[in-house]
Parts: sequence; structure tokens; C-alpha cells
Amino acid sequence: MRRRPIEIWWITAFSLFTAARTLPLIPQTSGADQIITAAYASVLPLAALLLIALTEAGRWAAFIAVGVAAVDNIVTLTLASSGWHARLSTLGFTCFCLWMMIYLQSLSTRRVCSRNARIAPSAPYSLSATLLDLMETFCGVGTVLALKALNFGDLAAVCTGFASFVFYGVVLDERVRRGWSALFQNRGGIATTLLSRQDLVHWRAACKELQKQDFRAARGYAAALSPEAQRHPDCDLFLQMLDWHEAIYFDPTEGEACLQRVALDHDWKPDEIDRKRLQSFAECASETVIRKIIDQRTRLIEGLVAAAANPGSYFYVQTDRVLSRITGETFGFNAIESWNAWWQNARNDWSGDAGAVSLVARLLRLDPPAANALAKRIAGRAEEPLLRELTAQVVFLNAMHKAIRDHGGVEPFIRQPQRMLLVPELTDAVGLLHTDSQLLENLGMSLNAVARRLQVRVQLVDYIGKLWARYPDDLGTDMPWLFKTLTGKNLGVLRARAKFESWWPRERELFLRHDKAMAAGLNAHAAGDQEGEEKAFREALDVQPRGLSSRYNLALCLMRRNQHSEAAQLMRELIQLEPKEPFWWIVLGVMHRSVNETSDAHAAFRKALELGAAAPRVALHIGLTFARDRRDAEAIKQLDRALGKNPTASRIEALVSHLENEGLWSLAGHYREVAFRKGLSSDGGGAPDSEEDVAA
Repeated sequence: MRRRPIEIWWITAFSLFTAARTLPLIPQTSGADQIITAAYASVLPLAALLLIALTEAGRWAAFIAVGVAAVDNIVTLTLASSGWHARLSTLGFTCFCLWMMIYLQSLSTRRVCSRNARIAPSAPYSLSATLLDLMETFCGVGTVLALKALNFGDLAAVCTGFASFVFYGVVLDERVRRGWSALFQNRGGIATTLLSRQDLVHWRAACKELQKQDFRAARGYAAALSPEAQRHPDCDLFLQMLDWHEAIYFDPTEGEACLQRVALDHDWKPDEIDRKRLQSFAECASETVIRKIIDQRTRLIEGLVAAAANPGSYFYVQTDRVLSRITGETFGFNAIESWNAWWQNARNDWSGDAGAVSLVARLLRLDPPAANALAKRIAGRAEEPLLRELTAQVVFLNAMHKAIRDHGGVEPFIRQPQRMLLVPELTDAVGLLHTDSQLLENLGMSLNAVARRLQVRVQLVDYIGKLWARYPDDLGTDMPWLFKTLTGKNLGVLRARAKFESWWPRERELFLRHDKAMAAGLNAHAAGDQEGEEKAFREALDVQPRGLSSRYNLALCLMRRNQHSEAAQLMRELIQLEPKEPFWWIVLGVMHRSVNETSDAHAAFRKALELGAAAPRVALHIGLTFARDRRDAEAIKQLDRALGKNPTASRIEALVSHLENEGLWSLAGHYREVAFRKGLSSDGGGAPDSEEDVAA
């Protein structure tokens, strides 16, 4: 006979109670009402019997019967004009009905009532365990009946009964079950197989010392058991639980203990010293030690899942709490069946080589540098090629965000283009994919490497989605932020994984097409294929209409092909997308200058200056605009501002080169003479040219 969850007993009792309350109403009605009332009173006991037999038909019958009761109470609550005591009672009854309906349709209840669950082997039925399950209910109901017998009011009796129900469940339930398991020989427990009275004394003493958290004494009593008793699964689980209690009770003092605490305690929050220990240990830990920690956790979870299905086990009452502490998983209904089903599905992800991946996933939440160090140690063995990529990207993003918060420089991060290219927002902000930028080339990254790197992003998002599905409790808080960083999609906080699983399959192909088109456009630009370049960037823009780099590159391509009006329109669209970005106004001014629209160019440069563009940079472009209009005196005034006070000869030579490229030979000759004089008066040294001095 299978054990029934306590909720099944509640719903069965509710159905029988409602049927008993409905039967006296049948003679008071007539006609169709009498037929409906009689049918409802007849169906309720049948639904209760089918449900207590754990059948699918019983689950649906009870759901419908409870639903009818809920609707009836809602109608009564809406239409009746009774006192507040009666309305409060009806409201509570309605809430209980709604809770029962949710329970009956939960995934775990469906598993409990499925045909596969009925034919699966289960632990032997225990009358004492069932009585212990019902003690909480008996306590609440008994309190209500006792207070009613003492002539207390309905409201006071119900409130006090509910309080006693909660008190028993929170305070007394675990103590009663532990005491019962230690003192009496429950069927299926170790006490039924102990061969001597001395073993029984030692076992009870070990259990008592464990309750008192005297782990050394408990281990001593367990070691005093006979060899036959020590081979029992309960004794093995007892020793594992001793190790677990010691691991989470005492603060770790070395790297291996820290990693063991990470594996066994989902709720642990390491401090700065613990993080350093973790990282140092992860960088040099052997595969043997890591595998030992994983195997220890696997054996403990297996033992606890088996104990959860065995009412005779001493740890039966603790399994739900301990498993939740280890894994981070929780179940609202039918915890025993839910843990068994969860372990059947998740065992491969928590043991063996995949168990090491689970450690990395947990460390990503607690200590990303340690996660990256551990991923480097185990990624090859775990056959997870993108695991190192993921951890390194998270470390990079965390470090950059910290630098920004602390008002530090981002130059060291810009010098890591492989990481920057995976983040569209950073790529657009720095202009890594702009065809007129030499940054990637200066950093030694070829176009072929850029193309390969762009296509890693979709693979990485695919992998993160799979990892999130495997370890939702360890990655649930960080993944929405990471997906927003990699894709720009804000998943929010509620139901983030469900939103991702619905959104990403639809958008994945578009992201892939965009990245391939951007890579093709960059390659076409390098080869001088303007038609291919325009086609590729148009495709990238069609796939992601709000793309910045693709729109900018297309505008530059159209400018080179003398399609100025469309190029200017694209720049205006960029300004609409980022209205506070001065760079777009400068480029728009340059476009107006190239087609001799002087007034529009000056207006664009002034707007860029208002938005915070560097004054020397704006002065340079205004000076070039004056020079094109043959207004050399005004041009020299602006160009002198761009050079700044006491410029070096090399700085002036840079300006001369720019003027020559623009075809402004007279001004180039003027500043070449200035540079020559400057070179005669000094050695031409000084600080290196900065971006704000000459923005050529």
C-alpha cells in the first residue's frame, strides 16, 4: 500500500464533510435543484474514494467537486448580506477550495496520481508514519473542538486551532518525528535490523548527540556499532550527515573546505577571505580532489532521496530541508515524490563530470574568478568547451562594471576585443566594428578572427540557456542580467527563464544572420568591394533595425558611393536612437561639409559641443569647414584652438597631414612652416598626442 500525502487526506475529508453537509439539503429542495443537489452529494464520496486510491479520474473528479464548492462560496460571498463573522468564514473556506484546486493540478500531484506511479515500487506502508503525518491536522482540529466544547465563539476557536496547527508544524513536528524514530523500531529503519541491545543503545545515543550538535560524541557512538549495523544504509547516511553538519556548522579554514562548503550548501555566502581561498585552491586543485567532493555530494543526495521515501529512516523528516539546503531546489507540494522525480531527471547533471560543471555554475553566483579558475581545470574533462568562455566573459563584465562604478578607466578592457565583441552595447560604444576605426587592427585582431568571434555569441547564448535549464537555482539571479548584456533583451525578474525559452528560439536565427552579415560587410570593406559591403550592412540593418554599427557602416559606405542624402538620413536615425551622443552630430557635420552644406555643418558641430564633445575636436572640424569656404583667417583661429597652447612639432605635423588629405594645401603649408619653426626652437619632444588634442 502506498503512502498518501497529507493533502490527499485533507481533500478526501473535505469531500466527505461537504457530502454529509449537502445530504440534509436534498429534502428542502424540489425539481431541478433537488436533482442537482442529490447528484452533487452522490458524486462527492465517489470522488473521495477515487482520489484516496490515487487515480487520475479521482484527481479530476475531486478538482471539479472542489471547484463547484468554490464557485458556490464565491456566489454566496457576493450576494449574501450576512455579518462579518460569516463572511470571513466563507472567505476562508473559499481560499481553502482554491488552494485545493491548485494542488490537484500541480505537476507533482499529477505524478502521484499517474499510472506509472501506481505500478512503481515504493517503500512499505507505515501506520505510525501516517499517524505522524496526521498529527498536525489532529492538533488543529482537536483545538477547535475543545474550544467549542468550552463555549468559545466560532472565530476564536478557528483562529486558535489554526495557530496550534501552525505551531505544531513549525516547532513540534520535527522533534516528535526524530524522537519517535530514535525511540521506536519503525519498519524499514536501522532499529529493526540491529542485532544486539548494545547496538540499539549506541544508535539512540548517536541520534541524541547529533540532535545536540555534539558531532564528535555522535561519531564515537556510531563507531561503537557492530560491523553488521555499520553496513546498514541508515548508518552510512548517518555518517554522511555528520560530515554535512560539520561542513556547514564550522567556518572553512582552507580552500578544499571552502569548495566542499560550496558543493554542500547552496545558501553559503563566502566573505572576501573565503573567495581568495576558493580561487587559490581552484587554480591548483587536482581532478581527484574535485571528483571526491562531487561523489560525496552525489552519495549524500541519493541517500537522502531514499530516506525521504522511507518513513522508518531517522532522517525522514529532515530530508526536504537538507536537500533544499544542498541543491537550492524547493517543492511546494508532495515533496517526497517531487524529490524522487527531480533526482531521476537531474542525477546526470549533478554527478560525474557534469557534477564539476554544477560546481562552476554555483561559483558563478558566489565567486566568478574562482568559477573561471575551476572551469580551466575541468572544462576539457567535462567536455564543455564553452564553459571557460562563459566564466571568462562573466569575470570580464564584472571587472568592467566595477571599474565604471569606481570611476576608473576602461582602457584595459578595450584592449580585450575578444570579450568586447560579444557585447553589442560595448561594441557600439567603442566603435569596434566601425569600418573607419583602426582599433581592432591596432590590437592585432584580423578580420577573420573578428568574423569567427562574432559568431561565438549565438553559441554562447545557446550554451547559457542549456546551463540555466540544468541549474536554475544556482544561475537564476545572474542569467537575466547576462542575457541582457549579450543580446540586449530585458527578461525582467518574474518568469525570466520561461520568457527566454519562449523568445530565444524565435530570435536566434536573426541574431545569427546579423552577425554573419556584419562579418561579411567588414570583409567586403577590407577587399574594397563596395557593392558587397553595402549589401551586407543592409542585411544586418534589416535583421536588427535598431543596430548602431551596421547603420553607421552603411552610411559611410553610401558616402563613399556619393549617395549623400541617404547617408545623411541614416545619421539622423542614429541621432534619434542616441540623441545625447555627440559623435553622431560630428559625423553628420562632416557629411554636410563634404557636400558644401556649410551652415548645416556648423549647426551640427555646435550641437555636438553642447552635448559634451571635446572642444579641440569640434574646433578642428569647424576649422576644416571654414577652410573649405576659403575663410583661412577663421580657419586658422579654430585650428589653433584644436592644437592647444604650446603644441609640439609632432602634433602640428599630424594636423598638416590631415590638411593635406583634405586638399587644403595653403593651410598645410602654413602649419608646416609653424612646425619647422617649432622644431628649431625645441627638440620636438613632449607628451604623446592625446585624442582630445588632434582628432584627425
